[in-house]
Amino acid sequence: MTAEDIKKYGYRTLAEILQSVRGFYTSNDRSYSYAGVRGFSRPGDYNTRLLLIVDGHRINDGIYNQAYLGTEFPLDVDLIDRVEIIRGPSHSLYGSNAFLGVINVITRNAADLDGLELSGEAGSFQSFKERASYGREFSSGAQVLLSGTHVSSRGQDLYFKEYDSPLSHKGRADSCDSQEGGSLFATLKHRGFSLQGLFGSEPRMFPQPPTGPSSTTTGPISRMRGPTWICPTNRISMKRLLSRSGHSTITIPTGGTGSSTRTTTP
Repeated sequence: MTAEDIKKYGYRTLAEILQSVRGFYTSNDRSYSYAGVRGFSRPGDYNTRLLLIVDGHRINDGIYNQAYLGTEFPLDVDLIDRVEIIRGPSHSLYGSNAFLGVINVITRNAADLDGLELSGEAGSFQSFKERASYGREFSSGAQVLLSGTHVSSRGQDLYFKEYDSPLSHKGRADSCDSQEGGSLFATLKHRGFSLQGLFGSEPRMFPQPPTGPSSTTTGPISRMRGPTWICPTNRISMKRLLSRSGHSTITIPTGGTGSSTRTTTP
């Protein structure tokens, strides 16, 4: 899947890209996007059986080994040059998580932009996205690419019949499933040296409580924040890679005798 295909068919997330690949299918529970391969997609698996890498660097998070595929994927799809997929178990070559396959995302070069690039999007539920990117290749051969993206959405108003009582806001989840966040991406290349950094953060409101050992809820409204970092690396001469990811869950009381709980995992 190339950048030309992404532009031609209007894919806006990595999950939409994978949906068009033979043998892949995706789903979304309003919390995250999930991918299945040839009929295998265990509920609540958080894509742990897929290895997701960007320019050869593993970005499955360090807590649940989750591969982010939807709007939570930290890299803007407009910065993708191509997506390579290796099907089947590949543990011996690529390490853990490479059970159903490997997804390798290759980013664009600075020379592909050759200047400033601006883009904007608007959608339903007051959804907006803005991106500013700059890329340049200097006469010395050095290449620099900088990009920043901001996304926001008011979210959809939902009604849960099971929670229709005065103690739980009469089952209404107003503007839940909303999100506001962004990402930063930077690349510096010169001769045999390569330095790359990627940061993404997406606080969002979930219409249903997340599941897991560190989550507690009293109603249909909860909030989770999950940033993913890729720290600078030199993949040519340095073998030490550093990644950091974290989740914090905030449970919002729905009224009445409900309690509030907050759990943070570094």
